[in-house]
Amino acid sequence: MSAATSVGYARVRTPVGVALAAWTRTGVVALSPDGLWFGGRSPAAAERAFLAGLRRAGLAPCRRSVPAALAVRIRRSIAAGDGACADLSALGVFSRRVLQATCRIPRGETRTYGEIARAAGRPAAARAAGGALARNPVPLIVPCHRVVRADGSLGGYGGPRGTETKRRLLESEGATARGPGARPGRPARATAAARGSRAKR
Repeated sequence: MSAATSVGYARVRTPVGVALAAWTRTGVVALSPDGLWFGGRSPAAAERAFLAGLRRAGLAPCRRSVPAALAVRIRRSIAAGDGACADLSALGVFSRRVLQATCRIPRGETRTYGEIARAAGRPAAARAAGGALARNPVPLIVPCHRVVRADGSLGGYGGPRGTETKRRLLESEGATARGPGARPGRPARATAAARGSRAKR
C-alpha cells in the first residue's frame, strides 16, 4: 500500500465567505465552502466531512497555517474563476480537460455541459462532463456553477443547498439560468451555442 500524500489544510477567507482548503506545494487540491452563506453544517461538522473526504482520496491532512501568498492566490482565483491556484494533477485526463475548459468561461456567462464536453475533446460526452464537474474538488476556484443544462436551467450542484447555492453564485456574477426549473429572473448571458445559432439566422 502506498503512503498517503501529506497535505496542509486550514480555513481561509474567500470573496464569498469562509472555506476549508487543502493544499500541496503545487496548489490547492480541495476546497469546501462552509460559511453560512452556503448554509448548512456547523463549522465542526463541515471540517469532519472535509477531512473524511481527503482521507478517502488517499490524502493525509495536517492542520497548518495557510501561507500568506497562497491565501492571496486563492482569493484572486475565486474572484476570477480561473483555476490558477488549483492542483488538478491527481485527476484523469478528461476530468482535467473538463475543469480547464470550465475555467475559460468568463465571469457573468454560462456554458452548457455539451459545450464543455466539446471543449474537452469529447463532443458526445455531455453526461461524462457533468460527472467530472460533480466531482470538482475545488469549487469556486474552478467555477463549475457556470455550467448549465442545454435548456438553460441550472442542473445540479453539490453542497448543503445545492441548486440554490448555484443560483446565488450566478446571480452574484450577473448571470442566472433560464428554462424549466429556473425561477423567473434575469436571463443568463448567451452561451456560445446560442450566440452561434443567432449569428446563422
